[in-house]
Amino acid sequence: MEPTRWRLFDRIEPDPRDPDPVPGAAVPLGDPLWLLGRQWWMGEMDHFDGGTPVEASITHVVARVTALDGAPVDPLDVVPSAALAAPPGNHWRDRLRLGLSLVAEAEPAGRAAAMADALAAQVPLVGDHPMLSRMSPARRIDGARALDLIRRGRLDLPEDLAALARRWAARQPGGLGEGFDPDRRAHVIRLDGTGGNGFGLRTDRAAGPDLHWSDLEGGMRAAPDDQTVTRVLSRASLPGQQPPRWWRIEDEALDFAAVPAGPSDLGQLLIAAAFAEQGQVQWRCEIDVPINALVAIRAVTIRDTFGRRRTASDGRGTDLRGWCHDDGSLPILARAPILSGDVLEEAVLRIDPVDNLAWLEETVLRDPHGRGTPWRPRPIPPEVEEPVLCLRRAPPDNWIPYALTGPGRLEARPLSLAGGRAEGRTRFFRDAYALSPGQIGARGLRYEHRAMLARAPSGARVAWRVDHARPAPLPGSSSGLRHDVVQRPEL
Repeated sequence: MEPTRWRLFDRIEPDPRDPDPVPGAAVPLGDPLWLLGRQWWMGEMDHFDGGTPVEASITHVVARVTALDGAPVDPLDVVPSAALAAPPGNHWRDRLRLGLSLVAEAEPAGRAAAMADALAAQVPLVGDHPMLSRMSPARRIDGARALDLIRRGRLDLPEDLAALARRWAARQPGGLGEGFDPDRRAHVIRLDGTGGNGFGLRTDRAAGPDLHWSDLEGGMRAAPDDQTVTRVLSRASLPGQQPPRWWRIEDEALDFAAVPAGPSDLGQLLIAAAFAEQGQVQWRCEIDVPINALVAIRAVTIRDTFGRRRTASDGRGTDLRGWCHDDGSLPILARAPILSGDVLEEAVLRIDPVDNLAWLEETVLRDPHGRGTPWRPRPIPPEVEEPVLCLRRAPPDNWIPYALTGPGRLEARPLSLAGGRAEGRTRFFRDAYALSPGQIGARGLRYEHRAMLARAPSGARVAWRVDHARPAPLPGSSSGLRHDVVQRPEL
């Protein structure tokens, strides 16, 4: 993507491309309307100098996150977005990593060796990868099988090890409740503030890979005591906004200086005024809040250079509420930056009403080393050289057909004439989807599995894997079935 280019505007009159103010000051004024228009555009007609806001007093409430989905958490150790973690997949690296994390759970108690021996005897990890053959049998542990047996109470461990295993299993993702939607990969998350006093957030559609303000709903019935801080304001700059007095940095795409302005030339001024937000001077104020806190703004009081104080409106219904929810009483979640890894698995679910079919295209698969690798078709050696008439062409092996078997239901069905697999190689394959054609859309749904990393306020690193779904970037093609076309088989 081409980077944005910027141009520095020095003086409006007479030529904004000349940074020298002397020629502009020496040019005689030929049109008083131009001067009046410039003063209006610059804000000089509405006491811009005298009425400039200089500071703001922000009254707000802050509550640290102390509960996640009803379970108590330490706000210094938790990363709320990690609640979107996906259960481990079937790749041998996922199973091995999960098993080693269970062994590590017993290290503080000095029982890691006993835990490893007990697990290796009951849930060994079987595989033919060279790395597994070089590992000690005590480390080749199938964590996914161990987790399943622990949750069903069928893993035979001594009481002290069983208690450690249950504590470990309670923290693992995959115990997804009834609120989880596996078709849309959407989660139900609830965050509660200090004291459980109703100061919290809830989302029924968090699709990831990170919690976003637009996912959250909620409010506050009671809250901790108000806090008031005073900060100096700084002016916010947006493309197309009026210049702050004599100069500004503007997006070059607007190109206000394409036509030189003369003393009697109002053309440039009128063009600039038509695309600028006249009189809408915007200011920003930053306040410090702790990470993993719910913050609600109660009031904002502005003081200008005349000493006047006025209470700012909440901006409800304006275009400048991108930072907040429509509900002014809704707290905002303060969170730490989160890093996102490369896509490890990807699949696109599309539908073709013409053929009455849906299909899952697995576009990124995990290789034996656990890395995401784009799918590539296998070359098919040609058998004939003459064009032939084909009624149907077999789809590629990353194409899994689904049939519409009822309202809002898709079932995996192999096509007897066109081939097609009936099982998938990514975690997104399902025997059936509870989705209607309208929910899939013309572009389709793209499922992704990726790794996430964040640092908790305590300094500890938190890593997890997340599945998420979003509309595919480009419209899909037809179902892949070619009807009555002449083609060369080698193509």
